[in-house]
Amino acid sequence: MNITNYPRNNYQKTVQFTGYTSALGKRLDKVIKNGKISPEDDVFISEQITRFVNEKKHPSKRLGQGCHERVYKVDDKYVMKIPLVTQKKNSENETLLFPKRLFSELKTYFGETIAKLGEAKVLKNISSNGKHIQVGVPDQYVNNHTYDEIQHYYLNEYLPTFVKVPQRSFDNIAKDCARLNAKGNYEFDFFNPNNFVLVGKTLRITDELNKTSVQNPNTISDLLQVFLQKVDINYLAEYNKNAEPLRRELFKKIVMAGMRHNLPLGESPEKGFTWFYTADKLCKFNTAHHEILDMLSHIKMETDTKLRLEKTSNYLDCVFNSIDYGYIGFS
Repeated sequence: MNITNYPRNNYQKTVQFTGYTSALGKRLDKVIKNGKISPEDDVFISEQITRFVNEKKHPSKRLGQGCHERVYKVDDKYVMKIPLVTQKKNSENETLLFPKRLFSELKTYFGETIAKLGEAKVLKNISSNGKHIQVGVPDQYVNNHTYDEIQHYYLNEYLPTFVKVPQRSFDNIAKDCARLNAKGNYEFDFFNPNNFVLVGKTLRITDELNKTSVQNPNTISDLLQVFLQKVDINYLAEYNKNAEPLRRELFKKIVMAGMRHNLPLGESPEKGFTWFYTADKLCKFNTAHHEILDMLSHIKMETDTKLRLEKTSNYLDCVFNSIDYGYIGFS
C-alpha cells in the first residue's frame, strides 16, 4: 500500500509527545487503514519517533540486538529498530516514509518496515509479550558462554524444544517460502538461524529479505540449514549420538513441510552440502543424501498433495529404519 503524504509546511506543530504509551501504534494503525497520512498524522508520528529514538535507553524497552541494529518495544503491536551507532541525535529534519508494502501477504514474516524516519524503522512486533525463542543458540549466549555450555544449550534446550513444534508451524514457514518464490527473486535470510523464532507454538521470521538473481531461491535445503545444520551464525552443529532421534524427527518435519508446498529441494553444490551434512553427518542415515535427493525428486513429480505427502512419509520412515523403499510397494 502506498501512503500519500499531505504537505505539512503550513501546519502548526501543536501535538505534544504523550510518553511511553500505545498512542504511536494507534496513529500508525489509522494511517495504514486509511492508506494516506494527514499533516497532523505526519507531525504526530514524526515527533513520537524522534522522541523515542532520543530516549530509547530503557532496559525494559530493549528486546534484542543484531549485528548492526537494536530492537526496542513500542507497544504490543510495533517495535522500533535503531542502529547501534546512530549518525544523528534526532530526526527533526527527516521525512517520514511509509515504504510500499511488498510482503504483507507473508503470514510468518515480521521483518518488513512499516514506517521509517531517518535511521529509525518501525516494524510489526514479533511477540506482544516480548517472549520468543530463537532457533539455534542465541548470538548473545554464544558470546558469553563456554563451548561446553553452548553445546549443552543446543542439545538440551534447543533441540528438545523445537522438535515439539507442531507440523503446521513448519508448514506455514514452507508456505511463505513458496509465496516468496512466486513473487520473484527474494529470499529469507537463512544464514543466521536466529532470524527464525518460536512464539508460543508458531514459527516466525525476522530481518530483511535478500535480493538474488536465483529463481525460486527458498528451498528445503535452506530450512534444513536453519533448523539443523547451524548452531548459530558462525558455527555448524556437531554429531551427537543422543541427538540422532531428535534430529531425525526434525528432519522429517522440515522435509514434509517443503514437500507439502512443493518447494525446490535445493540441489546446487552449496545447498547440496546442507543435505550431505544434515543427512549423512548429523542424522547418520544409512541411505546417502544423494539417494534421498533422487527419490524425493521422483516423489515431487506426484501432483496430488495427499499422495505426495504419503509417499514422502513412507519413504523417510524407510530411510530411518534402513528399509529398501523399493520393497514396500511405492514407486
